[in-house]
Formats: sequence, structure tokens, C-alpha cells
Amino acid sequence: MKKVILNLAQTYDGYISRLDGTVDYLEQFGSGNQKQFDRFLSKIDTVIMGRTTYDEYNKYGWDHLKGKRIIVLTTKIGSSNEVEFYSGDLIKLVKSIDKNIWCFGGAKVITSFLEANLIDEFQITTVPKIIGKGKRVFEFGDYDFDLKLIEIIRDESVITNIYEVVK
Repeated sequence: MKKVILNLAQTYDGYISRLDGTVDYLEQFGSGNQKQFDRFLSKIDTVIMGRTTYDEYNKYGWDHLKGKRIIVLTTKIGSSNEVEFYSGDLIKLVKSIDKNIWCFGGAKVITSFLEANLIDEFQITTVPKIIGKGKRVFEFGDYDFDLKLIEIIRDESVITNIYEVVK
């Protein structure tokens, strides 16, 4: 059965990026979470992200997502060999995909997925870094979920909590 999974890293104080959208602080924790992240990627077929996330991660290249369908939600349709740009209905898009989807972010995309009740599982990795200000994982929105803890993974200095949505 297909799952829509929100998988992301946050700082200990709950930020997914700095105010300018950068995630430079995550680079120091890359190897600690790599095995779990590779396992996650092996179960994902499609990645959906917002334009800001695309712009930030575009500078790193897309080799780590080779073989994955990458969809960028945006009102500014562009052209790329690596990704598809999409500006239509999110629910229709998700329903049209038969395999597992990674809701990659950012905060506006995450809120859209939450408000449409599209997320089945949360995989939140917390890194031991406090940055004091930035963009939060969850923005204000019209959503309310009960979650069930299904796994905790500890890799070196990072912890991943995996919850499924109770439906």
C-alpha cells in the first residue's frame, strides 16, 4: 500500500532551515544519518517538494535521488531534465501516484499536505544543533492528528522518530 511520508531533519530547537532557507548546519551530521536515510530512499519512488526547497537543494545536484521522480510544486513553471514542475491540485497529484511519496518540504508544502490529510507517516530526524531562529517544521494550519510511535532510530549523534498517523 502506498504511503506519503514526511521525512526531514530539524534542529533540536525545531527548525528545518535558517531564516534564509539554508540548511548548512546539517552538513556536519550527514554521515551519522546516512544509513537510515539510504534505507528510507530505497522505499521511495516519488519526491514532492516546494520551489524554495528545490532552489536550495538544486545547488547540491540530484545524484542522490537518481531514479526517483521529482516533482516541484510551484506557480513558476520551469524546465529541467531532473524534475517536473507542477501547479495543479495537490490531492489529484498524490492520488495519481501509485507508489510511496516523500513529502520533502518546505513548511508551506508540509502545511498543504497536512491540511489535505495526505501524510501517512512522519520520519523526523533531530540533530544536536540549536540555531535560535529559522523556519519551523510545522506552521499554523487547519490540521489535527494523533500519531503512533512505531520506531526510534539512533545513529551516532542523531535520532529519528518514526510515527504513523492514526486514522
